[in-house]
Amino acid sequence: MIPYPSGSGLHMGHCYTYALADVAARYQRLRLRADMLEAQVEAARCPTPACSAAVQDQQGQIGDGRPPQPNVLHAIGWDSFGLPAEQHARERGEPPASVVAANINVFRRQLQRLGISVDWRREIATSNPEFFRWTQWAFIQMLKRGLAYEANAEVNWCPALGTVLANEELTPEGLSERGRFPVEKRQLRQWHLKLLAYADRLLAGLSFLDWPADVLRMQRHWIGKVVYLRLSLELTNGQAPLPALLLAPEHLYGCSGVVLHPCHPVSRRLYGTAQDKHRIDEYIKAREKGLYPQNVEIQKGVFTGVYARHPVTSYLMPVIVSDTLEHMPEFGLQITASDGVLVSPAKHSFVAPLTAAGLLPVSPGGKPLRQRPAGAPQAAASEERLRGMQADLREAEDQAVRWLAATGRGEKVTRYRLKDWVFSRQRYWGEPIPVLRVCGITKKSASRAGNTEEANEGPTITEQSHEVVVPLPESELPLTLPPFRADFSSSLSAAETATPVKAEAPSQLLSRKSSIHHGTRPPESVFGRTEAVAALDRYTEWVWQEASSFGDSLAEKKRPCGKPLFFRETCTMPQWAGSSWYHLRFPDPFNREALAKPSLLEYWLPVDLYVGGKEHAVTHLVYARFWHKMLADIGAACGEEPFKRLLTPGVILGVPRHYLLRRADTDALVSAADVDLYDAAVASLEHTPAAPEGPRSSPARVTCGVHTPSGAEVYAETLPPSSRAVRKTDTGTWVFSCQQQTQGQLQSSPPAPSAAANADTSRSAKVKGDELFQLLTLSEKMSKSRGNAVSPDSVLEEQGADVLRIHLMALGPVATTKVWREEGLSGASRFLKRIWTIFVSPVGAHSATGGGSYGSARQSIGSSSAALRGIIAKPISEGEKKVLSSLVRAVTQNLERMQVNRAVAALIVGFREIQRQQEKQGGTLSVSAAKDLLTLLHPFAPFITEELWARLQAEFAQAFRYPSWTLAASGEWPNSSPHADMTDELEGTSGGVQISVQLNGRHKLCVLVPVAETDTAESLIEAVKAAPPVKQRLQRETDKGRGLHKVFAKPEARLVNFVFS
Repeated sequence: MIPYPSGSGLHMGHCYTYALADVAARYQRLRLRADMLEAQVEAARCPTPACSAAVQDQQGQIGDGRPPQPNVLHAIGWDSFGLPAEQHARERGEPPASVVAANINVFRRQLQRLGISVDWRREIATSNPEFFRWTQWAFIQMLKRGLAYEANAEVNWCPALGTVLANEELTPEGLSERGRFPVEKRQLRQWHLKLLAYADRLLAGLSFLDWPADVLRMQRHWIGKVVYLRLSLELTNGQAPLPALLLAPEHLYGCSGVVLHPCHPVSRRLYGTAQDKHRIDEYIKAREKGLYPQNVEIQKGVFTGVYARHPVTSYLMPVIVSDTLEHMPEFGLQITASDGVLVSPAKHSFVAPLTAAGLLPVSPGGKPLRQRPAGAPQAAASEERLRGMQADLREAEDQAVRWLAATGRGEKVTRYRLKDWVFSRQRYWGEPIPVLRVCGITKKSASRAGNTEEANEGPTITEQSHEVVVPLPESELPLTLPPFRADFSSSLSAAETATPVKAEAPSQLLSRKSSIHHGTRPPESVFGRTEAVAALDRYTEWVWQEASSFGDSLAEKKRPCGKPLFFRETCTMPQWAGSSWYHLRFPDPFNREALAKPSLLEYWLPVDLYVGGKEHAVTHLVYARFWHKMLADIGAACGEEPFKRLLTPGVILGVPRHYLLRRADTDALVSAADVDLYDAAVASLEHTPAAPEGPRSSPARVTCGVHTPSGAEVYAETLPPSSRAVRKTDTGTWVFSCQQQTQGQLQSSPPAPSAAANADTSRSAKVKGDELFQLLTLSEKMSKSRGNAVSPDSVLEEQGADVLRIHLMALGPVATTKVWREEGLSGASRFLKRIWTIFVSPVGAHSATGGGSYGSARQSIGSSSAALRGIIAKPISEGEKKVLSSLVRAVTQNLERMQVNRAVAALIVGFREIQRQQEKQGGTLSVSAAKDLLTLLHPFAPFITEELWARLQAEFAQAFRYPSWTLAASGEWPNSSPHADMTDELEGTSGGVQISVQLNGRHKLCVLVPVAETDTAESLIEAVKAAPPVKQRLQRETDKGRGLHKVFAKPEARLVNFVFS
């Protein structure tokens, strides 16, 4: 997924995602080149004319001494429209376009320093007019086909930001994610896209995608297709039948009542007596005022005095008006306030208050007023049969529906949780919506006024405005934004933006020219709408247009009094508009005649691997699938789905924030385990800037919870990340060391001696005279908006891109949450030093000078001062074959599964074994083994491998297939099959499978386990524990004083994780 260029640059979460995609791209190039060369060799052996032609075609592609270039499309772009970029521009007081351009330059430089091997010729930006002209074109196609429409909608309006926010742009507390401003509900007229028109196709397409199971589950839940039975219930008061929903067919015989929401259309009209009507009115009025009904009898709901007859048994069911429906998970989604609901106390917990109040019978048992309807199933027998079919609800549903439909008592109703996409935003920095409002003015006589003086003047002439919305002619695309004016942006205060603006009289439209020259705001709604101010409303010269601006294509749209008046749409598209289809532009980024050439789309789509966060599961990924299907329907795309395989990296948490807790009454230290924290206080701490390094004044005492043993309130002190008083225990708990405090390491002022003497000792431990207190530790997703982002610039400058890439890839499984820790960089640095040692200064090799270290090599890339030592032109040894065969197989399998952390672990083990083998061989290593080692490492560490590859090729050119090409990226992936080891043969013949053995979540070794032992987690754990290498490793951990806390096993993932404390 492409980033949005806001803030000062990339953070480590970005680096992980794009390094992960780059590892996949580099691996695929190497692997596909090896496949192409192998196919070339096989084709050369084929005597048929067709094969000979294929050989000639491949030789023509390769050219003279050039390696074949596999078609791997790895591209980058910038999601440069949207609220984050606009907010960042406002903070800097500069036009969004210039701020975005500067940010893109920073992002591009950082990605290039990170070694991301994208095709920069295909770089795109969603704010580029040559790109968003096709976003606007796609909107026009949807408008023509009825997939885009305007309607009133209840939206999340943020007065401070002056725009509508999607639910996904809010915090759990209901604040805006950007800036944490208050958000209110408001009815606005908005553009919508008909996602519901594609709901069934969006749901069906999920079955064909290689996506993570949790993402598929999230999308199915988001679409939320359900089928209800809408029954027509006969009422005892003789009124028209009441429609009500049966939520599930197995509930049919257990329903004992019907519940109507107070906002139901018939809730005020459905009553038995005048007293019932009074009670209903009292309940509804109290609820409308937000008050609790004073009448105790109607606090939970009110009986209407009317009964409905059960459609099968004819039992009487009370009709109740109550807001308990709002406690249904489906309310506001598949269920609305206009729906009556058949309820069963045994199945629906939300009606428990009605049952407790005596309004709803516990079970259906009312005496029927007449015989059971002819043909209806016997109640007892049918109930027993339905209960016996719990495993096959479809059959039960069909049985109930057939009889109810045949008798005219019910029908199927399909509802969705998915709603149409609110597509309007009231901000400046977005794609202008390419529509024109054509305003005409007519006059007609109204009735005489009641006042005598006004009546003597004759009938009152009133003006009425009407509009016709037409798409902008495609020849006028792209519709660009007006030049940014800072005075317009700054004058839109939060209060002014939050206040609805009433429509002005239509006659004032004729004097619009004066407002243009004076720079005043035009009327927000010229057609009688009451809305919030949009940022583009102030750009009057851009908003108001004459017919001559668009030629003769709209000449027929005229007012009787003269030329037509065109009013541009002042709302812009949401940030997700451009990102919903950018994957279609990468194959043909410079096409001016079409969105993309169909033949190129046929070749490249669908996307083989799409890398992006799980947080986009029900936003970007849903919208992109919708746009792709819509564009495919009109011939602008191909295929049903845009992304074949999805990889969702887990979030990277920022540096942990530590808080020392003290009692507010005595300043005594307490452990976080003994504190009941306030939710609001924790949220406040999460969004408080980190404590600065160095001396600081005593922090303000803000209470954050209650000390459970004493009942005293507790406040938190922020500790700097580098505080020496903070340490991590073997169990993973962060604690505060009192010993370090006494040595003056605590940043804040120490408590009084008397307070320190009263320090609470609960949940603390004494370790060699040192008293430890558990800290309150908070970790959040790394994000610029949260202020905890870590820039890669310092790491790239001090350690290099290879160290950072390897450290990121080794953090853990791709999908899991990870914590950024700079101390882990040292391990990656040591690994690269070992590699440098193997090639430049091997142990046992004869070298007087010139060995150097990896650190010195980074300072002298391209020089030959550190010559290769110990690499010789000799046949590969049996020992090298054994190590490489296992290593190639492990790295290849893990990269195919995108288990990059296990691939890095295999490389670390493999290079250690190669170093040992090199020592056995007198400090020498064959050129063939060196080439394979560099190729395996190249996707993870491209810089050091390119440097060593160039030196290796310069010295042993005859060992390379293409001597004139000195790039490791032009190599081919090694194949382990000619030298398969005993493990490969065992797995292939005996049906064994390799299991990854992890210690505290990190891969350590692999063991071979028979397939029969992998059926259950328990059998897999026992089989792995019985393996001699595992026994030795577990014993080693026990000797270190660590206890085995728990063992996790996932047979489907082929791993066992031993957790030590």
